[in-house]
Formats: sequence, C-alpha cells, structure tokens
Amino acid sequence: MILNYDVVVVGGGHAGCEAACASANMGAKTLLVTMDMNKIAQMSCNPAVGGIAKGQIVREIDALGGQMGRVTDATAIQFRMLNVGKGPAVWSPRAQCDRGKFIWEWRRVLDETENLDIWQDQVEELLVEPVENVALATQHTGQTQHTGQMQHTGQMQHTGQTQHTGQTQHTGRVTGVRTIWGAEVHARCVIITAGTFLNGLMHIGRKMVKGGRIAEPAAEHLTESITRHGIRSARMKTGTPVRIDKRSIDFTKLRRQDGEQRPYRFSYFTGVSGNSGTSGLSGVSGVSGTYRVSGLSGNLPQLPCWECYTNPKVHETLRSGLSDSPLYNGQIQSIGPRYCPSIETKLVTFPDREQHLLFLEPEGSNTNEMYLNGFSSSLPMDVQIAALQQIPGLENAKVYRPGYAIEYDFFDPTQLKHTLESKIIDGLFMAGQVNGTTGYEEAAGQGLVAGVNAALKCDGTKEFVMHRDESYIGVLIDDLVTKGVDEPYRMFTSRAEYRILDRTLIQNWISKKRPLRLVATEKTGHRRNRDFLQELPHQSEGNQSCDRTTRHYPTPVRRKVGRPHSPSTTELSEPFEHYSPTS
Repeated sequence: MILNYDVVVVGGGHAGCEAACASANMGAKTLLVTMDMNKIAQMSCNPAVGGIAKGQIVREIDALGGQMGRVTDATAIQFRMLNVGKGPAVWSPRAQCDRGKFIWEWRRVLDETENLDIWQDQVEELLVEPVENVALATQHTGQTQHTGQMQHTGQMQHTGQTQHTGQTQHTGRVTGVRTIWGAEVHARCVIITAGTFLNGLMHIGRKMVKGGRIAEPAAEHLTESITRHGIRSARMKTGTPVRIDKRSIDFTKLRRQDGEQRPYRFSYFTGVSGNSGTSGLSGVSGVSGTYRVSGLSGNLPQLPCWECYTNPKVHETLRSGLSDSPLYNGQIQSIGPRYCPSIETKLVTFPDREQHLLFLEPEGSNTNEMYLNGFSSSLPMDVQIAALQQIPGLENAKVYRPGYAIEYDFFDPTQLKHTLESKIIDGLFMAGQVNGTTGYEEAAGQGLVAGVNAALKCDGTKEFVMHRDESYIGVLIDDLVTKGVDEPYRMFTSRAEYRILDRTLIQNWISKKRPLRLVATEKTGHRRNRDFLQELPHQSEGNQSCDRTTRHYPTPVRRKVGRPHSPSTTELSEPFEHYSPTS
C-alpha cells in the first residue's frame, strides 16, 4: 500500500505532536505515524510540564500557536511559579499534570486538526533518492560546521576547528518512509521525532531488555537507514524512577507541598484548544484552581506533592548494589543527563551528603500511582525496593514498577540547519531527543519549528528561524546546531544571554497579536497562517548570524490585566496575574 502526503511525522511524542499540528495547521497534508495511538504525548518520566527555562519555552510555543500550553492548562492538577525570588525574566511556571488526561486531551486536539491523519504503525526505513547533478546547495551565512567524529560511546570528538563554507550540499532527497508492515508513505518532507525508541535498550541491574519505553518495543532498523546516508549517530542514556501505590504511603511522615492559589495558566489564549473551534477548557475557576476538561467527567482537583528525604540507611542499601549497577559495572557506556542524575550517581558524586531531597508527585486525579522524583535508578529491583522502604513514610511502600535506565540513538545536531532540516538529506527534519536534548518542553519547541519549516518547504516559502536573541527556543536550537552535544542537553535561563530581551519580545508578539496563528477557532483558511508568518521579525530566508546587537527592540506594551474572556473568545489575554514574591 502506498500513501501520499506532504509531510510525514515519525513518532507521536511531544515533538511529534507539535510538529504534526504545526505542519497541518500551516496547510500541509500531514500524516503522524505512531506505534500506539493510545499513548500520544506520553509523559515517559515525571508527569509535569514547565520548570526553570522550560516554562518559558512552553509560553513561546503557545505564543506561536502551539498546543502544549493549552493541553497542560486543561489537565493541570497543580501549578507553581518557580524562581520568584529572582527577577521576573527568570520566573518559571511549572504544572503537575494528570498523565492519562494529558494523553487524551492531546489525542482530541490531533483528531480535530484539519489536514492531519494518524497511522498506527512502526517506521523501519527512511526512503531517500540520490541527488545527481542537481544544484541543491543553499546559502547559510555564518554557519559553523564541526569536523569531528562521533563515537558510539555517546561522546563526540571535535577537532576545535570550524569551517565557514557558506554552502551546504545535499547528497540525497527524502521521498518518504516504509513501515514494518510494508506500507510506504511518500512525502516531500519527513520529520523524525522518535524519542528514546531508536535501538532503545533498557537496564535494571544486570538485566537488559530491548525497548523504547517500559513494555514497548524499540525501533531497531531506522537508525541504520538514516546513517547509511552519511548522518552521524551516537548513544545517550536517560532513566526514570520507581512508581509507588499511594495507598501504601504514610503521609503523616511527609511534608505537604501545595500549589499556587492564584489562577495561573500557561496559555495566552483563553478557551482555545485545537483547530475545530471546540474548547478543551470548558471553564476555569480562579482561586480554587479547578479546571473543567471537555470530554472528561467532573473537575480536576488541585493535588499536593509531598517532600521526603533519603538517609544513611537508604544510602547504605543503595551502595550495596553498586557492583550490579549498569552505570558502574560497564554495561552502560553512554552519557546520561548531568542535571537529572540517578540516585546512585548522587551517592558516588556526593559521598559526604547524609540526605537527598525527594518529591512524591501524583500521576493523576483518579489513580493511586505516585512518581518519586529524585530517585531515578537502574539498580537491581530488590535493591531499589529495599532502599525505598528505609525512607520514613515509605516503610510499607508497594511498587507498581521499578526504576530503569534506557540507552538510545541520537544524531549529531551540528548536521542540521537552524530550521532543523538536515544538511545531508534534503527534506529530512529532526526534532526532540533524536537531536540530543532531554525534556518534553525542549522536544515540543523543536517539533513546532520543524513542523512549520517542513510545511513551508512544501509550499516553497521562506524559512522560519528563531534566533537566540529572540527566544529560548532560538537559544536551544542555536546551541544544538553550532556547538553540538556531548550529554543530553537541557535548557536553563542562564544559557540565554538575552533572557531579559527574550521576555520583552514575547510580550510584544502577544500584545500585537502577531503569533503564527497555527491554531484558530475561525475557519479563515490556512493561507492566513503564512500571512502572519511573513510579519514576524524573526522570519528569515536563511540561517543568519546570531550577532543581533544592532536591532531596535520596541518598548513593551503595558496593559491592565483582567479576568479571561469567555471560553469561546479568540482574544488574547495574560497567562497570569502580575506576581510579587512579597504579596
């Protein structure tokens, strides 16, 4: 069977969902290929969106017409504003979400998006035709190219030399994908957003099982079909902690952590979700913090998180299993996230610490599953559980599943343009963890940029580039494509040297009503999306230099913040009231 589309998105995670929505709403006939339609936008690790710098990325996604902020608002069970002790430029929103409802709200958005189809299958081969005697060289002013080699240990070696060639010569052109069931999907552009599934290998102690996520298969041949065309790959590692039955927890021994009592939200658009005119939010009740979600029964209560600590007994139990830890017995050779270390890594790195802070986070409003943030581990499961039951309040803890580590393939992001299109294969885009990043928000931001540019490429329109002096997403992409990665990349406010201006610019996008309008409640036609794109200050014909110091930045528009309009309105409103740490 042969299917024909403009854009094919491979993978239904956070990057894939944003890419598919962006492409379809820009007018491209789009197909999203995913292994399991019931796990769309699955939160593989902690059930939360936002955080330091990550919350800013979600706000930028929303300002450009993406969906993550709206879906989060519709499924939030706790909201907190982080970093309020510092300047407003680095205040960072974070929401705890109902994992199950997050999936189904995203599924509803995708189902209601015009020009978007979903195909449940697994892609195993990228279809590429050679480019012979065709001038596909494109100009990229100031582009930096790394000439080093990548090793499958997860580390990249750079020679320290840069080439400013000014040109990129594609050696092939993407024509589509082939699935494990033999279906061929032909398309002008393909976006790879496969997350941790590329040759995924899970570890618990000395036991190793192939898979992209617990109880889900790995994609075993897709990496090879891409690297044979000259694209470099390497390995990275990440992990997730144990899940606990809350009925077995003694909460009297834990410290309660409630969310904010103010009516915060991520989205600048009130009552708009998807592209059908049907709101995902049927009501927002201010201080009570209760959200009504269409298609879901009742309200989502605002739930607390809980704090607890490890102790010397816990550490002693964990250390007894280090000889069987895949991180220290030689099983895992790849590099894991520095800023989200496993509990065994904490013990080795900080041997003098007598305790480490942990957070028990609810997985949803109608489940007993709790996520133990800070206790990521790949130790043998009996060691994990024995150590867990040494923590006050968790003495009788029952476990749904142990923590595990996972290794997976990623591709060298320095072989991408700022549009996230490959320099090697024309029409191939990559977004998310396949580019060496970590985090739902970083993936979603890349997905939106890749989706927009794939649609524009199909239409023959100019490229859309977000620069580092304009957005956190711009910083993220610029770091990836110019510097590369030697560990999973996580965004921080400190990475954005223009962070105060970034905040100012996003306020102006909103106040002037000039986001991409990738989502609209009125059927005004998809051409309108491109009309808005032409007006954006960061729209570009190519990848320009990041030295933007001579640009004039307009004064922020200040306006009185009021309560949101009715859910059916398309007007823009502030995502949160002006907050003072002392109020």
